[in-house]
Amino acid sequence: MTVVDYYHLTGNRPNTTLMLDVDREAFVDLLAQRLAFYA
Repeated sequence: MTVVDYYHLTGNRPNTTLMLDVDREAFVDLLAQRLAFYA
C-alpha cells in the first residue's frame, strides 16, 4: 500500500523525493549521452 502525506498532516519527516516537473530537453540530452556510452 502506498500512502502520500502531501499536506504533512502526520508530522513525519519526508522520506522520498517527488518529481513534479521535467526539463525535457535536458533529460533527452542526458539519455542520449548515457546511451552513446554503451554504443
